[in-house]
Amino acid sequence: MKPSLDRPMSAFVAALWAFTLFGVEFLCQGLTAAARGDESLDVVSLAACAVLATSIVVFAVMRVHAQEGSIRQAIGLAPIAAHHVVLCAVAGAGLSPVLDALRNRIVSRFPYSDADLAMVEKLVAGAPPAVLIVTMLVVIPVTEEVFFRGLIYGGVRASAGAGEAIVVSAVLFAIVGQDFREVPVHLLLGLALGLLRAQSGSLVGPLVASLAYYAVDAVALVRGDDPAAMPFSVKWAGIGAAATIFGLAAMRFGRASKA
Repeated sequence: MKPSLDRPMSAFVAALWAFTLFGVEFLCQGLTAAARGDESLDVVSLAACAVLATSIVVFAVMRVHAQEGSIRQAIGLAPIAAHHVVLCAVAGAGLSPVLDALRNRIVSRFPYSDADLAMVEKLVAGAPPAVLIVTMLVVIPVTEEVFFRGLIYGGVRASAGAGEAIVVSAVLFAIVGQDFREVPVHLLLGLALGLLRAQSGSLVGPLVASLAYYAVDAVALVRGDDPAAMPFSVKWAGIGAAATIFGLAAMRFGRASKA
């Protein structure tokens, strides 16, 4: 199998690129806020900054690590079997109630301040559900998957085993730019998505799972509900865990992509 990148990444180099992405995105947000004359950004501005920052860093990674390759190859974008698409969707959707339960336990122990809650409320205030779904639940997750399960996973995988690539991409996904309450949630999500990346042999696997994961919140938004105010019961968390385990376990059947 041909490596995704001409020049592989070590875990240290992968971390440098991940923190570079965080810095570029932070700078983009600062410049946007300064241009608007408002420290708080709306969801569209945040999504635009995420896309712009990811595009800049992807271009830089390609210049350093894959001058002769294509972006499609570098991020591991290749078709996967139809049943793998279904299994990835099942695994991703199943993770939502599980990680929601974990998040609620963490927040009950370390609650957000009134200022934090006010900032989030201001961020989404006035945004139609369709805008929130497209920006926060589609655009931003897709950019994250392209970078972490695409470039970072592929770069580390080219110099080490799939296990190290899964762990490195998940750890960086969990710690770079995340509130400490979200670290355990994003770590488990990143490990599951990385495993799907390895099992499917393509970025399509984790992309489908990530979109399915956020689609659960999208359904609540379409219904006019607040996803954060709708914690799943233990029963639903158990069903979700079973669905995720089934999806991950069944991925070993069928032929993986060559990406």
